[in-house]
Amino acid sequence: SLSGYTFSPTSTAVTVSGSNVTGTNFTSTAVVATTYSVSGTVSGAWVSGVTVTLSGAGSAATSTNASGNYSFTGLAAGNYTVTPSLSGYTFSPTSSAVTINGANVTGQNFSDSANSASGNGAYSISGNLSYAGSKTGLVNVMVYQACSNCSGQSPVYGTAVSLSGSPGAYSGSYTVRGVAPGTYYVVAQIDTLGTGVLNMSNPMGETALLNVSNANISANVTLVDPGTITPAAPSKFKVNPANTVGLILYNPAVTALPSGVTAETDTAYKVYWGTDTAASNGGSQTFAAQGQNKSAFVLTGLPNGPVYFKIAGVVGTTVSTASSVVGPVTIGAPSGGNTVSGTVSFPGTATGPLLVGFSSGSKSVVYEYIANPVSPQAYSVSGVPSGEQMNVVWLDQNNDHNLDSGDLTNLNGITSVVNVTGNLTNVNETLSNAPETITLATTHGSGSGMSDYYSFYIYAGDGTKRAVATTLFSGSNVNVPVDLGPLGGNNAYLPMINNTIAPAVGDAYQFLVTYSDGTSQTITATVTGVLSSFATNLLVNTASPYSTTVPQFTWGAPTSPPANFVYFLNLYGNNASWYYPYNSSLGMPPSTTSVVYDVDHNASAPSLTTGTTYSWQIIVEDTATGNQAVYQTTYTP
Repeated sequence: SLSGYTFSPTSTAVTVSGSNVTGTNFTSTAVVATTYSVSGTVSGAWVSGVTVTLSGAGSAATSTNASGNYSFTGLAAGNYTVTPSLSGYTFSPTSSAVTINGANVTGQNFSDSANSASGNGAYSISGNLSYAGSKTGLVNVMVYQACSNCSGQSPVYGTAVSLSGSPGAYSGSYTVRGVAPGTYYVVAQIDTLGTGVLNMSNPMGETALLNVSNANISANVTLVDPGTITPAAPSKFKVNPANTVGLILYNPAVTALPSGVTAETDTAYKVYWGTDTAASNGGSQTFAAQGQNKSAFVLTGLPNGPVYFKIAGVVGTTVSTASSVVGPVTIGAPSGGNTVSGTVSFPGTATGPLLVGFSSGSKSVVYEYIANPVSPQAYSVSGVPSGEQMNVVWLDQNNDHNLDSGDLTNLNGITSVVNVTGNLTNVNETLSNAPETITLATTHGSGSGMSDYYSFYIYAGDGTKRAVATTLFSGSNVNVPVDLGPLGGNNAYLPMINNTIAPAVGDAYQFLVTYSDGTSQTITATVTGVLSSFATNLLVNTASPYSTTVPQFTWGAPTSPPANFVYFLNLYGNNASWYYPYNSSLGMPPSTTSVVYDVDHNASAPSLTTGTTYSWQIIVEDTATGNQAVYQTTYTP
């Protein structure tokens, strides 16, 4: 006998009579206990990724699949309780008692509803899509806020869907959820370039102005093939030199749609270079367009010394008139300034060159270009200016010299900022090979005569893939689900349902990200902190050489600041607005505690108006997490 086994024969009679007895054998067979399963479906506002737990005679946990189905297997007979959960939702029933007695149990179904129903200001825009052409690809459906000047505007909501049918008769439908009250345009395109952003070469369509106020609305979109597109040269074309290479930065040429939203005009860009003033005797290279948020590529094999450059737009085989010549640009390793050194670590083996540099904005970068990097790769960059510098790291894994999908970079999520106060060592970076990164930063606001308030800011960045749709589907005190559109590189402000409730450190928020290749991934971002490190003693100095309409704003340091932080100033009123520094990737260093109004000439008005009350804020931002503490007061000239 042995527990868990049966024996054949069960016993054997043996007669011992004057000799040994052999061959008294038995065969054992393991007893396989009968087990059962419990299964069901979750339906309602959100069905995938719902956690379902089992308790009672046994315990287990699983998640629903894309269709809302779940199952538990290998269960013994007994009494159990099945409970679904997902932050931001309520379930009916809240749990289900199950008795297993000789058979599988099916039909343990639940329905969920979002805690943030339309009464909290979350509505949907939905409709049908139709296309009578022959091009194929994911359809990007993007919702843009109506504005008087929408050039370069990013969508505030959006999704990605597929069309069905055959050439000449494609159709489909879309729904964009979580839309706040406001006025919008819906723009849809078939993403033939795989960039996830609007391009004039794509089949495209848009709605009339839509007013979302207190109900869900419907709006159909007809996509049509583009007509003849005239290529145009980019603007703000700049060449940043290093040893035998030039980093090209530019603003893509754009075309305005009837809504005012702009789309990238060109499908590629052609750069010419030469040692002559016409930039014609050296050569040229063509790079694929990457959308309005990706605009960097590298020319290699340049001669050190003075070189001239120009750039043209390309659509198909048609090349535009080139831009004005830029130069001479002195190609060669940067020199002077400060020297910053360190290492860059990355997973796997490099299959392309590495660029490590520092930028103070205005498309200016000093860098080192390393042809054959090995992790951890040492670098040393000279010529770095003093002050706040954005650390730029780009591993060109597909070796096409174009900042695009498949590359590893730190140019996503929260910007890596270095305060350069002299020569620095051990400024190290570690690159990730994640397809996408999402970081959740908190804003804690306060001020004179104000109650404390809170909100979220989502920092997202494309990694080795290009995101075309992002849905926040789980989290506390926010509207869910909300379709946030491409989001990669397009950071999003996320208000709370009750903005007087402080987020809790460790709270998790889940995002479903869809990529241009049709794959998807769930990414979880957590709250890392809530700052109360407010700037102190906000004052306005109007004494000479300042004035009441062009004053100096001053403040004191926080009493308990983060280890590394920067300041921003935000002013707004009836006829003026000013955000300083204008380049939102960099702020004022901790040593700066005053600034004169419109010192950078980026304010909407050169002076303030007497008798008008303005609100102004000093923002303290933790450069490691993106969390902010905002203190606000008022000023009346």
